[in-house]
Amino acid sequence: MTSHPPKPVEESCRGVPVCLFSEKLSKPHIFKPLVSCSQRMISIFSYLEIAALTGEPVLIYGETGTGKDLIARAVHDASGRRGKYVTVNTAGIDDHSFSDTLFGHRRGAFTGASEDRQGLLYQAGDGTIMLDEIGDLSAESQIKLLRLIDHGEYYPLGSDSVCYSNAGIIAVANRDLKLMVAENLFRADLYYRLCTHAVEIPPLRRRPEDLPLLVSFFLPQLSSDQLSGIVEILRTYSFPGNVRELRSLLIDASERSSLGGSVSAELSKRLKAASECFSPAGSGADIKFPTIDEAVELLIVQALERTGGNQTAAAGLLGISKQALSRRIAKLRLNPHQ
Repeated sequence: MTSHPPKPVEESCRGVPVCLFSEKLSKPHIFKPLVSCSQRMISIFSYLEIAALTGEPVLIYGETGTGKDLIARAVHDASGRRGKYVTVNTAGIDDHSFSDTLFGHRRGAFTGASEDRQGLLYQAGDGTIMLDEIGDLSAESQIKLLRLIDHGEYYPLGSDSVCYSNAGIIAVANRDLKLMVAENLFRADLYYRLCTHAVEIPPLRRRPEDLPLLVSFFLPQLSSDQLSGIVEILRTYSFPGNVRELRSLLIDASERSSLGGSVSAELSKRLKAASECFSPAGSGADIKFPTIDEAVELLIVQALERTGGNQTAAAGLLGISKQALSRRIAKLRLNPHQ
C-alpha cells in the first residue's frame, strides 16, 4: 500500500434542519443529534468545529452516557473528510488484536492468516478512525499509535514495508488519562499528542437546563403540564448514567404508565429504587447523597456562573483565596469560561 495525498477538506451539506444553536455554529446540522441548549455544550461544539479542520488528533473524554460517540461522529462530519468514519473499541483487546484490526496483516503472518487482510486504517482511507475506550490500550499498542499520529506510519502484521495513512484520529475516553499518566499507566508522550484538541463533555447534573429539552425529545407526547412535573422530579436525581440513563428511565416509565397510572408516578418509583442503590441501608434517603468532591464541584460551578467566570469574585463568594480556587478548578478540570 502506498500513501495518498490528503484530499481537500470540504463542507458537507446534508439538508438537515437547523437546530437550536444555529446562530452559534457555522454548520449546526452536524450537531443536531446532540439535543442541548446548554451554553457549555454550545461552546464545546463551536470549538470542535474549528478543531476538526486542523487535522490534529481530538480527545473527547467524560462520564459514560454523555454522548461522546455522537460528538466524535460530529467531529468527523465537521472535518469534511471524504473517507469513511470507522470506530475501533480498544477495551479488552491485546496488542495483536489491536494491530490486526487497525493495521491488517500479510498472508502467513501467523497461523490462520491464509490471505492478506486490509485493516480498518486502510478502509478509512482519508476519513477518520475513532478509538473508543483509549484508556484501555495496551502499552505496546500505545507505541504503535504514537508512531501513527506522529508520522502517519504503520506496519501490517508480518510486513517489513511501511504503510501510510491520512486518516484523522479521534480518541474517546471514560477514564482520566491525566491521572493514568501520573500513575505510569498511560504514555505521557501519547497523551500530549492526543490532547492537542481535548474537550470534556459535562455530565447531565452540570447542565440541568437541558432536562426539559431532553424529556420532550424522548417523550414528545407529553403535555406542558406533564413535562413540567416530570422535570421537577428529575431535578432531584444525580444521573450517574447521564443522558443514556435518562432515556432508559423515561421510556420505561412511559411504557409502565400504559398499564395504569402516570409517567410521573412510575418515574418516581424508578428514581427511588435507583437512589436506594447509593444510599446507606436503612437511611431512608431517596436521593444519592453527594460526595465532598461533587459538592465542591457544584459550588464552584455555581459561583463561576453567578460571577460570569470572574475567579476573584467567585473566590469571594466561596470564602477562599483566588489561588485556592484556581487550584481546585485545575484539579476538577473545569473550564471557568464556559
